[in-house]
Amino acid sequence: MNIVRVALAVPLPRFFDYLYSPDLMPIVGGRVLVPLGSQKRVGIVVDLPASSDVAKEKLKPIIDVLDAESLFNSTTWDWLAWSANYYRAALGDVLFQALPVKLRNGESAVKNDRTFWRITDLGKQALESGELKRAKKQIEALNLLLTQDLEKGNNEISSAIWSALKGKDYVEEIIVPTEQKSWQQALGDNPLVNLDNRLTLNKQQALAFSQLLFQEGFNVWLLEGVTGSGKTEIYLQYIEEVLKKGKQVLVLVPEIGLT
Repeated sequence: MNIVRVALAVPLPRFFDYLYSPDLMPIVGGRVLVPLGSQKRVGIVVDLPASSDVAKEKLKPIIDVLDAESLFNSTTWDWLAWSANYYRAALGDVLFQALPVKLRNGESAVKNDRTFWRITDLGKQALESGELKRAKKQIEALNLLLTQDLEKGNNEISSAIWSALKGKDYVEEIIVPTEQKSWQQALGDNPLVNLDNRLTLNKQQALAFSQLLFQEGFNVWLLEGVTGSGKTEIYLQYIEEVLKKGKQVLVLVPEIGLT
């Protein structure tokens, strides 16, 4: 049994050591499911040390490994570790705040393939012949499939109806692989705002926006204006220009109304 060091989302400036068997391969930056008292908690692996300050016989084994690779690239990992140290925060708290809620709760980090229902030629023939005239729900389901495939789990039609149609070979399941895309790739050349409904900057806004747009190097800017004067629109349009260049933006929103 080997040792794995885990950070948990608890306000304690310490890590927790566990054991793992050779058939489980935790990775630094990946998540593991571990026992904590009477609970099961999701933790993030921070190290695979050769030894522990706790006697090995007192260490508990992890329950499961949730990730095959790290959830953080090296730059993000170093930045979060620096932040935790600088602000004197527990690393576990900081790492978990950097993850989406579903990942914090232990859900898969890999997008699953999507499954759709598609009408078959037999299903089309059944509709045309009228043989399903007494099965109104089945007719409704097949009519929906005439215009588009429906994702499995769709709440419009019950699973019992789909099972009945599949048993008659009137529908088939189509598996569509989910493409893994980064947010930059997903953005592509698509604008972040609806161009048909985009606000036109007034003279003062345009002046401020152009100064932001053509700045060089690092600068700090303060936009002064009363509520409703249009500062947020300048932010939004400038953010769009920054993202188009493949860069990132961090937006801090101080008012719940603006959120």
